[in-house]
Amino acid sequence: MPYTRLFCKEVSGMRFRNTQVLLFVLMMLLLAAPVFAQQVMQIETYGKPKTRKIYPGQTIQYCLKNQKKIWLTGMVEGYRMEERLVILADRYVPMDSIAVLRYDRKWSKALGGQMFWFGTAWSAFAAIGTLTDGDPESNYRWSDAGVTGSFWLGSFLIPRLFRYRKYNMEGRHRLRMVDLQPFLSPGP
Repeated sequence: MPYTRLFCKEVSGMRFRNTQVLLFVLMMLLLAAPVFAQQVMQIETYGKPKTRKIYPGQTIQYCLKNQKKIWLTGMVEGYRMEERLVILADRYVPMDSIAVLRYDRKWSKALGGQMFWFGTAWSAFAAIGTLTDGDPESNYRWSDAGVTGSFWLGSFLIPRLFRYRKYNMEGRHRLRMVDLQPFLSPGP
């Protein structure tokens, strides 16, 4: 066996061993890294395991219990767990005074835009087909205009009717603050 083949096998074995040692050291460093504290407010729904989490830095729209018709908007900067306060950019809001939270639904606006362009394309293809097919009996019909009009009406109504997802805290939903600080949380 030539010396070069033996040397290549030995080098590849050393590379594999070095890779194993490097991976082991990286895993130990990741496990030894400090776990950063994270405080969140979450919306829980009765009967469902999924929650919606609200992290610091997110913008919320909410109504207070004594002002149900007035929507307020603020960016969450943090939480005070002991007093159950939500720290917004310009005020403190007690978590128990929030009656309703709402979020924008992005799909309704996208669906409205698609419906508008589908109605426009329907009329455009019907008009182009009427002009270019050479058949005197085929023409742009009221049904084509009806399809276009109904899709345009849908593109106007759907984003307005389904714009927000509302979480009413007096019904099936509730707010809860959670401190995800496993080792450094203060004891009782």
